[in-house]
Amino acid sequence: MFNRTQYVIQDKLASRIAPTTTYSIKDANGHLLGYVKNRKLKLDFWIEGTDGTRLSETRYVSRAHKILLDRYEVYDAQDRLLAIIRSLERTAPTEWLISNPRDQQLAVGRRSSGLFERDTYQILANDGSIIAEIYRKT
Repeated sequence: MFNRTQYVIQDKLASRIAPTTTYSIKDANGHLLGYVKNRKLKLDFWIEGTDGTRLSETRYVSRAHKILLDRYEVYDAQDRLLAIIRSLERTAPTEWLISNPRDQQLAVGRRSSGLFERDTYQILANDGSIIAEIYRKT
C-alpha cells in the first residue's frame, strides 16, 4: 500500500453515524488501497488493508512536557514502535517532525493548503524533496 507517492483520503458518508469514523485510502487513479479508522472523539487512528487486516496504529501520546506540542507514536501490526510524530506549532499545526524511535529525523509533514481549502499534505525528505502527497476529499 505504501509504495506510491500520491494518496487520496476520502470520508465515507455512512461512517458519520457509526461509532468508528472510516476514511478510504485510494491511489491517484481512484483504486482502493485500504482504510484509515478512528473511534469518535479519540485522537488515535489505525490503517487497515482492504481485507480488514490492521497494518499500523498511530497513538496520540500527549502534549509534550513543557512546550505543549502534540506527539503521536506510530506502531506496526506487531506493536513495534516505527516513528514519532511531533507538531511544530501549538495551535492548528501545519508542520510535523517525523523521527525514528531513536529520535533521528526522517522527514517533515506539512499541510500545504489553506485552512478552509481541501486538505493537502506533503511528506518531505530532509533534503526537501517530496516523498508523498496526500489529498483529503470530503
